[in-house]
Amino acid sequence: MSGGGGATGEGDGSHGEEAADHGVHLSAYVIFAVFLQLTLGLFFKLCAVKTGVPYTLIITVAGWLIGYWWKDLGVVGLGIREWSSMGAHDILLIFLPALVFESAFNADWHIMKTQIW
Repeated sequence: MSGGGGATGEGDGSHGEEAADHGVHLSAYVIFAVFLQLTLGLFFKLCAVKTGVPYTLIITVAGWLIGYWWKDLGVVGLGIREWSSMGAHDILLIFLPALVFESAFNADWHIMKTQIW
């Protein structure tokens, strides 16, 4: 049956362009949300040093608040939604190299040498 292709996404091809356009915007939202969260983490670290409140407590409360109100955050909320829909393997692939590097970089060679030999 011809003529009904527009409802299924076939025909003029406009639905594919919208989806591709939407994907580009979502990836930009994710990047924006990640940089905003890193900036907030730095700000919270400074607040923790000045106030004496534990950093983990501050970021935990901030995470709960963002998780509760993510729908009201607009563009940032869309980025957070896309970020949270990532699989566990993807998140591990992103963060594990940085964590291993940080641990190796901050390792004390003298303590490691006495433990090994």
